[in-house]
This record gives sequence, C-alpha cells and structure tokens, in this order.
Amino acid sequence: MPAPSLGFGLIGFGAWGRFHADSISKTSGAELKAIAARSEASRNAAQEAFPKARVYADYRDKVKPAAQAGSAEFPVIEPAPGRYVQQRE
Repeated sequence: MPAPSLGFGLIGFGAWGRFHADSISKTSGAELKAIAARSEASRNAAQEAFPKARVYADYRDKVKPAAQAGSAEFPVIEPAPGRYVQQRE
C-alpha cells in the first residue's frame, strides 16, 4: 500500500515560488495543494502550470484561517518570508 502524500501550500509564485513549486511537484510523496499569488498573471500561470493545486488571490483565504484554527491541511512555504504578509496586512 503506497504511503499517503504530504501536501504543501505555497505563498507567492514569482521566480522563487516557481522554483519551489517545481521542486515540490518533482518530489516523490509530496503534493502541491495550494498556491497563493497576488497578481492575476501569477495566478493564471500557477493554475496553468499546476492544475491540481487550488489557487488563491490572498493567502488569508485558506492558509491563515486554517493555521490559526490548528487545522491546516499542509505545511506552507513562503519563498520570501514576511514580504508577502507585510505588504498585504
């Protein structure tokens, strides 16, 4: 019986975000479940490149409430820690 995959969420889909997304998708046992990207162009690119991932305009739509409730489905990677959060809050 195969082991269940570990899901990941990604905040940001710029140059580093794409790198992380590619790395996650190529790793056995890992699954990219969600991507948050601010611009419509980045969201469209994320959805095209990773059609199985849920794509959000704002990380707070899914990631922040789940983390605060202690019910996050997946660990979250933020390629430029703090930058996205500080600009949005």
